[in-house]
Amino acid sequence: SGTGAPTATGTEAPTSPHSYLNARRLDLSKEEKPALKKQAPASFGCATNPDDIRDVEIDKCSAKSDEKHVKIVSQDTKTVTVAISQVWKGCDGGSSSSNAHNEKVSWVAADYINKEGELACDKFANLSCGESNTITLECQDGATVLDLYMHDEEGNGYDGIFGQTDGSRVVIPNACDATADRTKMCHSRHIVKCVPSNCSDKKTQEVGLEKKKYFYFF
Repeated sequence: SGTGAPTATGTEAPTSPHSYLNARRLDLSKEEKPALKKQAPASFGCATNPDDIRDVEIDKCSAKSDEKHVKIVSQDTKTVTVAISQVWKGCDGGSSSSNAHNEKVSWVAADYINKEGELACDKFANLSCGESNTITLECQDGATVLDLYMHDEEGNGYDGIFGQTDGSRVVIPNACDATADRTKMCHSRHIVKCVPSNCSDKKTQEVGLEKKKYFYFF
């Protein structure tokens, strides 16, 4: 009963400011540098650069992995496609293959602006180690922001895969989830470049791209 969806502790968690479309759009004017950087899109022969992701520390997540959970699939200036992978649970080389296959993370939610320019939150459930899903994000001024929220029901307190090192609750937009235990979550933020940074000025000039200002975020 009731009109709202309660969280696991009985109170509704506040909505992240990043659940609003305008707040999600990049405002990088303070990071602009005087020099202009000319770049060409991947469609003109520039290879996708997997290093064009900057991780931004948001929360004190207890989950650790040597494997990156966000990787660039393609970049074309107006959009960028990334693969989101489950790299935390069932990935221990010491586990038996059958047990590792059955160990799944409850869900990973992606909060981003999609290629139609609309705010979206896609949730991928019951993910085995190595399982990945792709999304395409809209770009603005050469980059876009991706927020990921990870949750697993197993464990209590500090025993679970996900959680904050200080035991605090993660703030997550209700559009992504309104009921899961916020103490069993992690949140990661990533700025993803939409133009490969390995495109040279010479290649840009050869294809005759329109001169455009790009921001430096790396």
